[in-house]
Amino acid sequence: MIVMGNLFAVALIILGCVVILKKDSFDKIVEFVKTGNNMYLISAVNIVMGLVYLKISIISRMIWVVFFFGLFVLLKGIFPFVIKKKKAVEIINILFGDPTPSYVKFLGAMVIVAGTLLICSI
Repeated sequence: MIVMGNLFAVALIILGCVVILKKDSFDKIVEFVKTGNNMYLISAVNIVMGLVYLKISIISRMIWVVFFFGLFVLLKGIFPFVIKKKKAVEIINILFGDPTPSYVKFLGAMVIVAGTLLICSI
Protein backbone atom coordinates (compact mmCIF):
# COMPACT_ATOMS: atom_id res chain seq x y z
CA MET A 1 0.00 0.00 0.00
CA ILE A 2 2.82 2.40 0.80
CA VAL A 3 4.41 1.70 -2.57
CA MET A 4 1.09 2.42 -4.28
CA GLY A 5 0.79 5.71 -2.37
CA ASN A 6 4.29 6.69 -3.42
CA LEU A 7 3.54 5.77 -7.04
CA PHE A 8 0.44 7.98 -6.96
CA ALA A 9 2.56 10.81 -5.54
CA VAL A 10 5.22 10.39 -8.24
CA ALA A 11 2.45 10.40 -10.86
CA LEU A 12 1.23 13.70 -9.40
CA ILE A 13 4.71 15.19 -9.65
CA ILE A 14 5.06 14.06 -13.26
CA LEU A 15 1.62 15.46 -14.08
CA GLY A 16 2.56 18.80 -12.52
CA CYS A 17 5.78 18.96 -14.54
CA VAL A 18 3.94 18.17 -17.77
CA VAL A 19 1.33 20.85 -17.05
CA ILE A 20 4.00 23.46 -16.34
CA LEU A 21 6.07 22.61 -19.41
CA LYS A 22 3.22 22.24 -21.92
CA LYS A 23 0.07 24.34 -21.48
CA ASP A 24 -1.60 22.42 -24.33
CA SER A 25 -1.50 19.26 -22.23
CA PHE A 26 -3.54 21.01 -19.52
CA ASP A 27 -6.18 21.99 -22.08
CA LYS A 28 -6.27 18.41 -23.39
CA ILE A 29 -6.70 17.02 -19.88
CA VAL A 30 -9.59 19.40 -19.16
CA GLU A 31 -11.30 18.50 -22.45
CA PHE A 32 -10.74 14.79 -21.79
CA VAL A 33 -12.45 15.06 -18.41
CA LYS A 34 -15.44 16.92 -19.87
CA THR A 35 -16.15 14.50 -22.75
CA GLY A 36 -18.25 11.37 -22.46
CA ASN A 37 -18.09 9.40 -19.25
CA ASN A 38 -14.43 10.19 -18.65
CA MET A 39 -15.38 12.30 -15.65
CA TYR A 40 -16.74 9.20 -13.93
CA LEU A 41 -13.60 7.21 -14.82
CA ILE A 42 -11.39 9.89 -13.27
CA SER A 43 -13.71 9.99 -10.25
CA ALA A 44 -13.34 6.25 -9.74
CA VAL A 45 -9.54 6.61 -9.84
CA ASN A 46 -9.80 9.46 -7.31
CA ILE A 47 -11.93 7.31 -5.00
CA VAL A 48 -9.34 4.51 -5.12
CA MET A 49 -6.52 7.01 -4.51
CA GLY A 50 -8.40 8.54 -1.59
CA LEU A 51 -9.04 5.16 0.00
CA VAL A 52 -5.38 4.17 -0.40
CA TYR A 53 -4.20 7.39 1.24
CA LEU A 54 -6.72 7.05 4.07
CA LYS A 55 -5.57 3.48 4.67
CA ILE A 56 -1.85 4.31 4.72
CA SER A 57 -2.31 7.48 6.76
CA ILE A 58 -2.27 5.37 9.93
CA ILE A 59 1.28 4.14 9.30
CA SER A 60 2.73 7.27 7.69
CA ARG A 61 5.19 9.74 9.22
CA MET A 62 2.82 12.71 9.11
CA ILE A 63 -0.59 11.17 9.69
CA TRP A 64 -2.66 14.35 9.36
CA VAL A 65 -1.16 15.38 6.00
CA VAL A 66 -1.83 12.02 4.36
CA PHE A 67 -5.24 11.72 6.03
CA PHE A 68 -6.48 15.13 4.87
CA PHE A 69 -5.10 14.62 1.37
CA GLY A 70 -6.83 11.23 1.20
CA LEU A 71 -10.07 12.76 2.46
CA PHE A 72 -9.85 15.58 -0.10
CA VAL A 73 -9.19 13.18 -2.98
CA LEU A 74 -12.00 10.88 -1.83
CA LEU A 75 -14.48 13.77 -1.70
CA LYS A 76 -13.25 14.96 -5.09
CA GLY A 77 -13.98 11.49 -6.43
CA ILE A 78 -17.48 11.33 -4.93
CA PHE A 79 -18.43 14.84 -6.07
CA PRO A 80 -19.33 14.05 -9.73
CA PHE A 81 -21.57 11.19 -8.65
CA VAL A 82 -23.51 13.49 -6.31
CA ILE A 83 -24.24 16.32 -8.75
CA LYS A 84 -25.40 16.18 -12.35
CA LYS A 85 -22.81 16.02 -15.11
CA LYS A 86 -24.01 19.30 -16.62
CA LYS A 87 -23.40 21.13 -13.34
CA ALA A 88 -19.98 19.50 -12.93
CA VAL A 89 -18.97 20.61 -16.45
CA GLU A 90 -20.12 24.15 -15.60
CA ILE A 91 -17.90 24.13 -12.51
CA ILE A 92 -14.97 22.84 -14.56
CA ASN A 93 -15.55 25.60 -17.11
CA ILE A 94 -15.59 28.23 -14.36
CA LEU A 95 -12.37 26.96 -12.77
CA PHE A 96 -10.43 25.93 -15.88
CA GLY A 97 -12.33 27.39 -18.86
CA ASP A 98 -9.77 29.76 -20.33
CA PRO A 99 -6.86 29.92 -17.88
CA THR A 100 -3.95 32.29 -18.19
CA PRO A 101 -0.48 30.74 -18.53
CA SER A 102 0.47 31.91 -15.04
CA TYR A 103 -2.64 30.22 -13.58
CA VAL A 104 -1.75 26.96 -15.33
CA LYS A 105 1.81 27.15 -13.99
CA PHE A 106 0.46 27.86 -10.50
CA LEU A 107 -1.80 24.79 -10.69
CA GLY A 108 1.10 22.66 -11.91
CA ALA A 109 3.28 23.92 -9.08
CA MET A 110 0.57 23.11 -6.53
CA VAL A 111 0.33 19.56 -7.88
CA ILE A 112 4.12 19.18 -7.64
CA VAL A 113 4.09 20.51 -4.06
CA ALA A 114 1.27 18.12 -3.11
CA GLY A 115 3.12 15.14 -4.60
CA THR A 116 6.37 16.08 -2.91
CA LEU A 117 4.64 16.61 0.43
CA LEU A 118 3.00 13.20 0.12
CA ILE A 119 6.28 11.47 -0.68
CA CYS A 120 7.91 13.13 2.34
CA SER A 121 4.93 12.31 4.57
CA ILE A 122 4.51 8.65 3.72
